[in-house]
Amino acid sequence: MTTRNLTIAFTDIKGFTERTANANRDFVLRIMARHDELLMPVIRRYQGQLIKKIGDAYLLTFESPTNAVLCALMMQEKLKEYNRTATAEEKIEIRIAINTGEVNIVGADVMGEPVNVASRVEGITEANEVWFTEATYLAMNKQEVPNSLVGEFRLKGVPEALRVYRVVMDASSDAFKRTLAAQQIRMNEVVSAIPDFVQTAAETDSSRWILSVVKVVVLLLGLGLLFLHLSRPDVGHFVQIAEERLKAHDFAGALTQLDLVLKDDTGNIPAQDLVRRIVDASCRDSLERGNLDEARRIFLEMPRRYPFLGPQDSLEASLVLGECRNMLQTGDKDDVYEKIDQLLKNQHNKPETHFAVAKFFSETGINWQRTLDHLLIALKASSDRYSKEPVVQTEMDYFLRHVTPDDGYDDFRSYVANNDFEQVKPLLEQNLYSPATDARALRWNAQRILTGKHLPVDLSRFYLLELLDSNCNLPSRMVDEAMAFFLAGGNQASAAAIIPANIDRFPLLDRETLEEKTHLYQLVTGPFFAPLRDFLVRSLADRANYTRRANACLILKFRKELSPSEALAYHLTNLLCFEDMIGPTYSRGSWYDSMDWLGKTDLNAAFSVAGDCLLASGTTVLAFPSVRAEAKQFLATLSQSLPVVIEKAKDQKNEFQQELNQKILGLVQQVIPKL
Repeated sequence: MTTRNLTIAFTDIKGFTERTANANRDFVLRIMARHDELLMPVIRRYQGQLIKKIGDAYLLTFESPTNAVLCALMMQEKLKEYNRTATAEEKIEIRIAINTGEVNIVGADVMGEPVNVASRVEGITEANEVWFTEATYLAMNKQEVPNSLVGEFRLKGVPEALRVYRVVMDASSDAFKRTLAAQQIRMNEVVSAIPDFVQTAAETDSSRWILSVVKVVVLLLGLGLLFLHLSRPDVGHFVQIAEERLKAHDFAGALTQLDLVLKDDTGNIPAQDLVRRIVDASCRDSLERGNLDEARRIFLEMPRRYPFLGPQDSLEASLVLGECRNMLQTGDKDDVYEKIDQLLKNQHNKPETHFAVAKFFSETGINWQRTLDHLLIALKASSDRYSKEPVVQTEMDYFLRHVTPDDGYDDFRSYVANNDFEQVKPLLEQNLYSPATDARALRWNAQRILTGKHLPVDLSRFYLLELLDSNCNLPSRMVDEAMAFFLAGGNQASAAAIIPANIDRFPLLDRETLEEKTHLYQLVTGPFFAPLRDFLVRSLADRANYTRRANACLILKFRKELSPSEALAYHLTNLLCFEDMIGPTYSRGSWYDSMDWLGKTDLNAAFSVAGDCLLASGTTVLAFPSVRAEAKQFLATLSQSLPVVIEKAKDQKNEFQQELNQKILGLVQQVIPKL
């Protein structure tokens, strides 16, 4: 690192940030190009060195403090001349601050207190003015520049009060007129900068012509290289400013900075990468704010502005899924599926898109099957990338607790077993034999996964739970599996040994009326009949559940163990449950059968046999002596109301209802005398 005494100058455009915050790219580039076109020739004429551009600002150095101040004066004059004919929005007004001192040279940059002081003075300088410090004032040729004292200032980071001067640019001042005229002449002088090695060539008649040509070529090359060097943008600084504006969500301002880089270096990789990030963040910001139209505009327009962007699959997926969320709010569910399927087709079923779609279905909760379908595709393609994502853990827990083998998804079950077994093992082992109704899926997933891992599972105990505590719909492959296990004898004696001596529940009998030759019929009339017998007898008088009552009667009849008193209990219960049974067509036949049975049976003898026997079913207690009076009263009331119903049916000309009511009336009139 070396040090040198230099004069530092800072310039910047008045109100540039505010003017360009909402301006389009072409306007900003046009203003900056005109700014450079006007000022760079002046800077070069006074041997100024452009250290870097800081957005709309220049950091310049000069060997001569007088040249620095005169250059600043002529820069202001150049802009004043331009502004006379420029439109209001294209006017360029700058402020210039100057300081002199010993600076550190670090590569192509300058650092040190003189730079900091110049920057502080620039912060207080007024537009269209040139202000400079006392250090510059003492070092410059004061006779060449009209000046005056502005005052003393205490600036942040500067320990002592600072005397600041200004260039007096008063068109009525004779001193200013002389200075301006002299500098305009200087600006018009031709620069001669021919290297020494050219001057040493032999100046013969033939060589003079060659020497002249070489001088011109070298001069042009030198000036061209100097221009390129001085006008080259400070890429690192622009990128840094763009990063800061991106963090502040000033997306337009960030892109403006990068446009200044890409204008001269379209292939700049850091700038291109940052543009991608800015476009992505801008579009997602619009999505988060619910402005779908703005997000769609950004997505469509930016690739035209920046062709290097290429496909933006992740952004497209976020945009489409954001639109789908909006569609769900308006009830267009079918269109959502169509839109998502088109997205997947456009992106050739990429795993990252499937994962985004899985998150969408998981968060909206509209289709758990598609959540698992898309999640499994993503996990199979890149398990390491997605397996630790929160949505995977959420859906895995949902799957284990709610998706049974009857629902399928064996592939997802295998994924869990092969990739997350240690994580889910405690949950599975804890619930393998859980009797809770809402633990059925978890119980079965535990059995499947633990068995697949060759860990011990007591199948007799497991399948018994399925039969005694399964609140499921039939048919079910899982129930069939449990029944087949016991019908085949299970694990020899262990299956028979585990069946309780007395079973007080069997929910499968509540689902539907039994049919012969089914596994359930074979099971309850076979190995499970003995432990179920007391439960079946109690069910005969259960007024709350017709299906269980009918199945109990069917099983006892098949086993030829339905006693007269139990038959009486069953038919009287059917009689008393008239309102529940006469409506549904599936139970109406049983009510007719009970009426026929009661009409053909010697009820005095039946009650005599029943005696004082009580049949209990849950909270319902059927006492045969008392129920006779209850049944008789019920039928008498029904007999009185039916003629009215029949007449009403006649008025409605409903022949089926008339026939039904006449049949009921006949049965009632047949049974009442026997009671």
